[in-house]
Amino acid sequence: MIIAGRLLVGFSLGFIQILIYIYVGEITSPNIRGIIMTSLSIFQCTGCLIGFCLGPYLSYLQFGFVPIILIIIFIALSFFLNESPVYFVIKGDEESAKKALNYFGRSKDVNYELKIMLQNAKENAQGKRKWLELFQRSNRRALLIIIPLYIIEQASGVIAVILNATAIFKLAGSSVEPAVATMIVGVTNLTGSLISPFVVDRYGRKVLLLFSAGGCCLAMTALGTYFYFRQMFPESVGSLGWLPLTALVAALFTYSVGLTIIPHALAGEMFSPKMRGLGTSLGLTVANGSGLITTSIYSYLAVNVGIHYAFWMFAVFDLVGVIFTIYVVPETKGKSLSDINAMLAK
Repeated sequence: MIIAGRLLVGFSLGFIQILIYIYVGEITSPNIRGIIMTSLSIFQCTGCLIGFCLGPYLSYLQFGFVPIILIIIFIALSFFLNESPVYFVIKGDEESAKKALNYFGRSKDVNYELKIMLQNAKENAQGKRKWLELFQRSNRRALLIIIPLYIIEQASGVIAVILNATAIFKLAGSSVEPAVATMIVGVTNLTGSLISPFVVDRYGRKVLLLFSAGGCCLAMTALGTYFYFRQMFPESVGSLGWLPLTALVAALFTYSVGLTIIPHALAGEMFSPKMRGLGTSLGLTVANGSGLITTSIYSYLAVNVGIHYAFWMFAVFDLVGVIFTIYVVPETKGKSLSDINAMLAK
């Protein structure tokens, strides 16, 4: 029953994630899109924190009623959502697209932005259909940026750490109660996500990605080194019981500022309107597959080889993320969806 439930939740979550990032990316204006997109992680981290706080004290049955209540509220409110202007443009309903722009407070975009949307929709309609179009012009470049970012996000090590936080603290012999330490991790994750929306449009996506991947790299290196010495020279780390929690808090904080949300935000910005759903779906599929592989590798290394090798592996992926961000990821701060699409098409 637990496995069946997790399969259903995983399928549903992947489906709704795609819709949320596409929808939010299409209804927001360029000057606030970064803030709104990164704000989504606040609610994701809040949900994780609720789980961390209630999980140790509730049974599966009792805990199940918590998300059920939230789901009922979500379904009820979803009936009041208005379609995005991009949706109406794709359907050829220019008048409804104008009304949608006004509805979402984007009246200044009615002339210029709507004109660009209509032009892009016309060009897209004349091109190849479905999957083939993902590998042409701007969509191909977007794909080559988004998919590696999703892989780096999942291979950064933080997802595996979150899923195994309590076990890691027990293994580390931390002086902090594992359940309490896990709650601290959740609070840190939420704190980082609260900061991200206020700095993303000031410093840009690349700066946050660099800070996030670099911070995770240092934290994972520290964790790997600690567990190596704990295994090989236990007496040398007797006074360092505080280190695992400190490193995990640093990793969670830096991760939640950038890697947890920027790849999703860029996916919602970079693909052409007609390919946004397909491109984001492919990206999230790769992300979930990468998450499965990295957590499986982590479990194998932790049990059969040594947990320090798992953390060092994550550190290498984080370093690759830093290099990839510097040389490959473009800055989209302050650009409209149409401008981003034109930039990637060059």
